Amino acid sequence: MRTTDHVLDIVVTPQRRWEWKDADEFDRRIGHPLYFDKATARTIRSTGEQLIRAIEAADFPFDGTHTGFRPDPTWPVPRLTGGRA
Repeated sequence: MRTTDHVLDIVVTPQRRWEWKDADEFDRRIGHPLYFDKATARTIRSTGEQLIRAIEAADFPFDGTHTGFRPDPTWPVPRLTGGRA
């Protein structure tokens, strides 16, 4: 699997309060040859703005679905193998 960190994140609370994280770092990376150009930066921010609209509208996955999930207490606790504690 290949992933790319676009630096810019959105932090969301269970109450659907949100804030941009690392926006200043994101802005500094625009145009840097190892990161992204202005057009790509606009696409990244636009995607974030779409997510913000979903957060504010309480669309899935920001609708509270699965927030009460608790594992079955009878499930075994996973154990690491290979001498790791």
